[in-house]
Amino acid sequence: MVSGSRQSSPRRSTRGLLSLIGLLALATNLLYFKTVRNFDAPDTPTYITPAFNLLQGHGFSDSLGRPETFRTPGYPLLILPFLWAGVSLEYLVLFQHLLQVLLVIGTTAAVFQISGSRKQAWLAGILFSIDLPTLESTNLVLSETLFTICFGIALWLIWSGSRAADQSHIARIALSGLLAGASVLIRPISLYFIFPAIVYLLLAGSRFRFLRVLVFTAAFACFPFLWATRNYHQTDHFTISSTAGLEMLCCRAAGVLALDDPGAFNDNLTRRRAQLEGAACADLKALYGKDCTEIPVALKSDFFMHRAREIMLQHPVALVRLALRGAVLMWLDGGTSGFQGITGINPHTALRILLIYTVPALGFAFIGLWRLWKSNRQLCYLVFLTLLYFVVVSSGGDTYSRHRVPVTPLYIMLIAAGIDFAFGAKALEHAGNHQSPAPEQN
Repeated sequence: MVSGSRQSSPRRSTRGLLSLIGLLALATNLLYFKTVRNFDAPDTPTYITPAFNLLQGHGFSDSLGRPETFRTPGYPLLILPFLWAGVSLEYLVLFQHLLQVLLVIGTTAAVFQISGSRKQAWLAGILFSIDLPTLESTNLVLSETLFTICFGIALWLIWSGSRAADQSHIARIALSGLLAGASVLIRPISLYFIFPAIVYLLLAGSRFRFLRVLVFTAAFACFPFLWATRNYHQTDHFTISSTAGLEMLCCRAAGVLALDDPGAFNDNLTRRRAQLEGAACADLKALYGKDCTEIPVALKSDFFMHRAREIMLQHPVALVRLALRGAVLMWLDGGTSGFQGITGINPHTALRILLIYTVPALGFAFIGLWRLWKSNRQLCYLVFLTLLYFVVVSSGGDTYSRHRVPVTPLYIMLIAAGIDFAFGAKALEHAGNHQSPAPEQN
């Protein structure tokens, strides 16, 4: 009877931990939802339009009735039930906040299971609950929350599957690949995640490595291949999304040129973007005799991509500088616009205040990664490769804290581990310095 009571006590304690973290996450998400009432971002209409056209029976099409290739169907399918119900998309945002609460609870539970440390679990849950970039993106009609959940489950499955010794490891790897591939149809940013995933699976263990790679690759390819086939059938372009060309020209190539222009970078980026897009559209009109708005998005994306590559190859050093600049902003911005929305203070002042948190947090994350290397190298491989991948694919002229939201659960886990080690080690050292010397043995 006593033994059973002792076994149930840790479980009750864990449930209590998760319940309290869930209540904190619910409070912060609802508070942000009630305080910041702007739910639209510049990209919001590009998700709503294809969802509305689906509802009207026009298929997955854009505002001109052409096959939609700029956006993938994952997030518009989430919007669709709310449009069908005839309710405001405010309820979609509220639903996203509830999903975010579940994500915080799941991340806290995962940190506890991985580390075995209640302190790290508390830290992770608290930090994730108050993370401004996450709250800001959750409060917008944007795809980050849905993507983070789908991609996060895929990461958990590939890690647990690579550790399993029984036959379940193949099923977990296959499901991980399917979910990672499905995440591409929510946000195409994960399209090339297959490469760090393969590297991880090769590093993770000696048994069944190539079988796991084969299973993951085949499963990952399913959803992207089907969607690319649909696009080829309707547009003659075998592509997942037409966003790549626009992003490369207007953010990467324009950012490379804007770096060396005198004046403020953001002003230079806006000017260079308009300049490059205007020149590319003029060339397209000379080739096809049509304005940019009349040319299929997929064709325009291919042309923009070719032009962007030419510019970036001519400025390799500037491209590296742009990536470093983007990486710094990605981790140190800290949700300036969200903080400004809550407090109303100047964005430059908001950034300086947030640096008080974001700079030490980044330092603790490096400590946490080092500790993970010492204690759980297999997980360290996965975390490092995933974070590196998102830094590389996200670091452009338009990069800010929103671009780290999909990997915030991993980042928070590292910060919690770093804080736990830094202050835990200091506490142990302090206790050791004040310990009375042991008596000598005669």
